[in-house]
Amino acid sequence: MAVIGTSAASAYIISQQPMFERVRSLLRAPEAQAPAARLPPGQRVYAIGDIHGRLDLFAALADAIEAEAAAARGVESTVILLGDLVDRGPDSASVIAGARVWQQHRPLRILLGNHEEMFLKSFESIDVLRHFLRHGGRETLMSYGVSREDYAAASIEEVQRLLRARVPEEDVEFVSGFEDMIAIGDYLFVRLGRSWCTATPSRRHRWWPPTGSGSTPAPMPADG
Repeated sequence: MAVIGTSAASAYIISQQPMFERVRSLLRAPEAQAPAARLPPGQRVYAIGDIHGRLDLFAALADAIEAEAAAARGVESTVILLGDLVDRGPDSASVIAGARVWQQHRPLRILLGNHEEMFLKSFESIDVLRHFLRHGGRETLMSYGVSREDYAAASIEEVQRLLRARVPEEDVEFVSGFEDMIAIGDYLFVRLGRSWCTATPSRRHRWWPPTGSGSTPAPMPADG
C-alpha cells in the first residue's frame, strides 16, 4: 500500500494497487474443472421419478425404454426407480406388480420413497396410517380391491385390518427390499427430504424431484 502527501494531521491513502492487483489476478484465474461423472463403460442408466400409481405412464415408459435398449447393441441398460411408486394414482397395486415382473427381465433397482415407508409402517402404526391415507394411501388401498363404500364406512382400526387383509405378503416383502441408495460408477442415486412419519430427518426415505415436469415420470438416460 502506497501512502503519499503526509502531513502532521493526516495521511492520504491514494493507492492500494498491489492489493487490488492480487484480487484481480484471483478473479482472472481459470476455475478448476471437476472431472465429468462417468458410468462404467458399456452401461446406460434410466432414472425414473415418482410414478405414484400411474400404471399407464409407467407401462409407456417401460415400452419406450425396452425399445431403445434393444436398439443399443453392446450396451447394458439399467433402470432405477427413484421411489414413490405408490399413492395418489389409481393403480399402485399394479405398479408394484409391474415393477416386480420387469425386474425379472431387466436390471432394475428401486429406491425406498417416503410413500413406500408410510405404506410399510401403516401395517403397524395407526398414526402413520393416518398420514398415509391423507397423502394418497386411500387410492393405494382401493387399488387392492377395497371399495369406496367399505372405506367410507370403516373406522381407522378397520382400515388397518383391510390393509393387512388385502395387500399380499409378496408385495410387502418386495417393497421392504427397496434400497436406501444406489451407486453406479460416479453416480449416487438417493432421495432427499424429511420423513412424513417422524419429525426428524429420515435416513431411509429421501425426496428426489421427479425427472419430468410436475408429477409425470420421465426417463433420464446416461451413457458410459
